[in-house]
Amino acid sequence: MAPEVIQGKEYDTAVDIWSLGILIIEMAEGVPPYIDLPELEALLLITKKKPPPLAQPENWTDPMKSFLSLCLTMKASQRPPALTLLTHGWLTPCLTDPNKSRLVPLIQAVKQKKMNQLKEIELWGYLPIPQASNTLKPSSPKAQTELSTSTTASQSNSADSSPRKTAKTPKTRIRKEGNTTQMNPH
Repeated sequence: MAPEVIQGKEYDTAVDIWSLGILIIEMAEGVPPYIDLPELEALLLITKKKPPPLAQPENWTDPMKSFLSLCLTMKASQRPPALTLLTHGWLTPCLTDPNKSRLVPLIQAVKQKKMNQLKEIELWGYLPIPQASNTLKPSSPKAQTELSTSTTASQSNSADSSPRKTAKTPKTRIRKEGNTTQMNPH
């Protein structure tokens, strides 16, 4: 958990960069940092101390340690965004030009989708739930029979047989401050 989350401060996508750093440590060592400590003590260390270290840093390359230190920058505002990290020397050998050219638009599309969802929540107070696709077919005649039976039974048991198209998130409001968006339960 990123220091700003533990401290109850507002946060943005920089927490994901912190999580990436923690994930790298876990992948490198097979266990998460501070695994041998009680949870509260580990959380306190994250907020009061330097970022979690690698147990045996001599086993890892300098570019990997450099990438890790960027991800685990204590101040969220100083952590680089994902697109900047994609240009880091530790990743560039893994990202051949064709792969990188596909990754950047994918990251941008995910960002845009999140922004659109936030706008929809702000506008309507909920997100639409996508309708089930009718293109899936049961794998056997028995499955088709069971599907037809269960669909008919659920429709007859339902007082309101009209399909639900939306889900409301109760007691949640979005508050925008600066460049961050925070969900506040009330």
